[in-house]
Amino acid sequence: MKKIKKYGFFYALSIVSLFLFIPGVYGENPPIDPAKKTDIHRLIKMSGMSAQVDIMSQYILSQYLSLTREKYPGLSPDLVSIMKEKCMEEIRLNLWAPGGFFDRFVPMYDKYFTHQEILALIEFHESPVGKKILSLQPVLVKEGMSIGEQWSKDILMDIIKNVERRLIEEDYMDEKGYFIERAD
Repeated sequence: MKKIKKYGFFYALSIVSLFLFIPGVYGENPPIDPAKKTDIHRLIKMSGMSAQVDIMSQYILSQYLSLTREKYPGLSPDLVSIMKEKCMEEIRLNLWAPGGFFDRFVPMYDKYFTHQEILALIEFHESPVGKKILSLQPVLVKEGMSIGEQWSKDILMDIIKNVERRLIEEDYMDEKGYFIERAD
């Protein structure tokens, strides 16, 4: 049982790291002005991205732990709780670490925004309207996700039916739903 617990914990860290810390293929980035980098970090903190990543991390981790409990039903609730707590601690420590998750956004912001534009965005987020949009962001995202989910449910069957019809019309599929091999 010890092996399962030991490997399960490392498996959790692997899964979370796959979703959160996969490095992009950025190549070498030119050095960024330290003042601009500081302001980009400030903007990221103000934008609420940190809280969103925390929520995403908890969701991913809860999904992993749910699967782990199914696969290893003998894991004690205490061990599962400890695994979750330790994984979240590690994630939080690494979010703002040099080279961590948020540091990886700096080159992107640097690429698309001048330092003056970053400062203007910060100024906007400090304004009453900016503060309002930040305070409503979780609600807007949640409601937007519900709208998107309902929309996808509403159109999914029509999309499937229309794609199948087009595949049949263009001789990629027969009337029974089998794909036809073509020698184009």
